[in-house]
Amino acid sequence: MAVSILFPDNSIRDVPGQLIVRSNCHDSRTAFVQIPVNSDPMWRYCQVEGHWHAVPRHGGNVSILTPKPQAWWHSITQMQDRTPDAEAPGPAKRLRYISGRA
Repeated sequence: MAVSILFPDNSIRDVPGQLIVRSNCHDSRTAFVQIPVNSDPMWRYCQVEGHWHAVPRHGGNVSILTPKPQAWWHSITQMQDRTPDAEAPGPAKRLRYISGRA
């Protein structure tokens, strides 16, 4: 479902929308309301007098995921994962390498 949004250049564009349940506290009726999905990094959407308007976002994007630090054992040469050859070894070569009879 799409919601029509008025942008600052007076153009109207359709953006993805979703239905939410909005209940009225004065009576027992519940209503479904269609709202735009605020997933655009350039625009946020505000409702003014029943109409949706696009407002530019300010600020920069923040990286939520930070790179994980390397595990402590990765700096130890003997504990690194490696194969004996650059070629992909077969099962017999792998067993000989693991058992130390390379």
